[in-house]
Amino acid sequence: MQNLILIKLGGSTITDKSKRKGANLKIINQLAREIESAREKTRDLIIIGHGQGSYAHVPAKKYQTKKGNIHKNSDIGLAKVRLECLELNSIVIDRLITAGIPAVTFEPHSFLLSINGSLSKIFVAPIVNALGVNLVPVVYGDAIQDEKIGWTIFSGEQILNLLALNLKNQFKIKTVIEVGNTNGVLDKVGKIITQINAKNFKSVEKYISGSSATDVTGGMEHKVKEALVLAQKGIHTQLISAKTGNLSNAILGRNASGTWIR
Repeated sequence: MQNLILIKLGGSTITDKSKRKGANLKIINQLAREIESAREKTRDLIIIGHGQGSYAHVPAKKYQTKKGNIHKNSDIGLAKVRLECLELNSIVIDRLITAGIPAVTFEPHSFLLSINGSLSKIFVAPIVNALGVNLVPVVYGDAIQDEKIGWTIFSGEQILNLLALNLKNQFKIKTVIEVGNTNGVLDKVGKIITQINAKNFKSVEKYISGSSATDVTGGMEHKVKEALVLAQKGIHTQLISAKTGNLSNAILGRNASGTWIR
C-alpha cells in the first residue's frame, strides 16, 4: 500500500486577503518548487488542495452561497463563486506545472454531493486512477451541489479531509499538511503550541480564532476542529507556515516547525 500525503495551500497564504483577487505568485511559485523538490526525493503520492483567499470568499459572502438557494440572486451568486474558484485554480495549476509537477484539477463540484450541508456522495475512482499513473490531483474549496438546499460550500481542508477518509483503504495516509500564515497555532505570547489533541483542545481553544479577513469557511478554528475529527480516524494533520523550506521538510518527514493535531 503506497503512502499518500495531502497538502492544503491556505487561501490566506497564496493570496493577499486584503487585496481583491490578489494572487501571491511569489509564494505560490515557492511552494510549487518545494513540492516538486520533495517529490524527487520520495515515492510518496501527493494530492494538493488550496483555499480561495481573496477570490471566491468575497462573492460567497455577498450571496450567502453556503446557505444554499435562498433568494432570487442565489443562482447567479453560485455561478460567480464557481468562476472565481476556477480563476484562482488556473493560476495555481499553471505555477505547479511550471515547477514540473504533473498537476491535474479535479473539480469538487463534479465529484461531491451533499444533503443539508453534509456529504452524501463522493466519487473518488478518477482520482485513484490519476494517482496510479503518477499525476498529482489538485482540488480546492468549492461550491457543492446539495440535494436539499440547492448547494453549499465545502472548504479546501474539508474536501482534503473527505478524500483522506475515503482513500484510506486504498492508500496509507501518511499525513495531511496545511500551509498557513503562522507556524500552526500560537499561544498568547506567540509560542507555537506543538500538539493539539482531544485532551488538551479545551485548554488551547482560546488561542484559536476565525479568520480576520473575509472567510466563509471559518478560518483557523474550522481547520483545527476538522483536523480533530480526522485524528479520531487515525489520520494526523500538521499545520505549518510557508517559511522557506518548511513545506519540503514536512513532506519528507523532517523537522518542520508547526502544530501537530493527533
